[in-house]
Amino acid sequence: MRTFTNRVIGLVLALAMIASFVLAPMPTDIKANAATVNSTNLVSNVQDGVTLQCWNWSIANIKANLGLIANMGYSAIQVSPMQEMKEGTVNKPVNNWWAVYQPISFYINKSASHCVGTKEELIDLCNEAHKYGMMVAAHVESPEGVRVALENGVDSIEHGAKPDAEILRLFKERGAVDICTISPAAPYCLFPEEISHAGDDARINGKVVMDGIIECARACRDNGIPVGLGNDVGCPFILHYNFWRELYYYHKYVGASNRETLYTATLGNAGLAGIAGETGSIEKGKSADLIVVKQNPLDDLTALRNVSMVMVRGDLIRNPKVKRMKHVDDMLDRYM
Repeated sequence: MRTFTNRVIGLVLALAMIASFVLAPMPTDIKANAATVNSTNLVSNVQDGVTLQCWNWSIANIKANLGLIANMGYSAIQVSPMQEMKEGTVNKPVNNWWAVYQPISFYINKSASHCVGTKEELIDLCNEAHKYGMMVAAHVESPEGVRVALENGVDSIEHGAKPDAEILRLFKERGAVDICTISPAAPYCLFPEEISHAGDDARINGKVVMDGIIECARACRDNGIPVGLGNDVGCPFILHYNFWRELYYYHKYVGASNRETLYTATLGNAGLAGIAGETGSIEKGKSADLIVVKQNPLDDLTALRNVSMVMVRGDLIRNPKVKRMKHVDDMLDRYM
């Protein structure tokens, strides 16, 4: 007879998947004052480890509101790619999110249009955020984007790109981390065009991005640089309940064992978010955050797709129900 451990496995949930679930973008014209903070009620509700997604904000605007962001309880901020964008300017946001990932150069030290700010502004933002005890994360999918972000004070690279020796040196020198996000790139380079509706340029770019994310995670892992897992939920084919697929991809493409992958997604991610003392493992005094599955994920990570119970801060949910998109799941299953 199989042991209880093999039949029912409790897997601790890292409550802040740094690049996975980024919460509540705020209006870009907010003012840092006590009345605004109190009216949102976020001070008492935002949990440690939560990142504010400052997508499409200028660096100057983020810095101007750092006091409010910190008072609301956010532990980190995430900025747009550090590069000149194909569309938009500092004062005119990009309309299409994908255009942010289509650079016309990798420079940020210009005050002209098509950039989110200057090099000096990024350095000042990182320094000011660190005074508040906040991390700065950046979306980047190109080697030069990674280099620019690390050179100027960014703490966490979301996605990543093929690194060279200089980039790895910067990771170590900065004490920065890499967040692996294979999930959003995989459909673009794996799915046929009639399913993804991606043209040749998008498929080719998707392959470059996916290879870069994998190579960055491998190199960081091999060089003792911390790696976390995220899945960029909200991108095409990426669903909240499918985070387990990122674990599967990390094991398959990066080469981590099942045990290491589970650690990376739980206590590892909690540590990168600064909340390892509160969650990430089953220990006395920590928050009771876990899931229960019927099979052993140490044997097969796909066991994580069927969750029997969820416990969040001690509240138990039996047989949780989620609205699934079967056609998306079926397509993703073909390319596992």
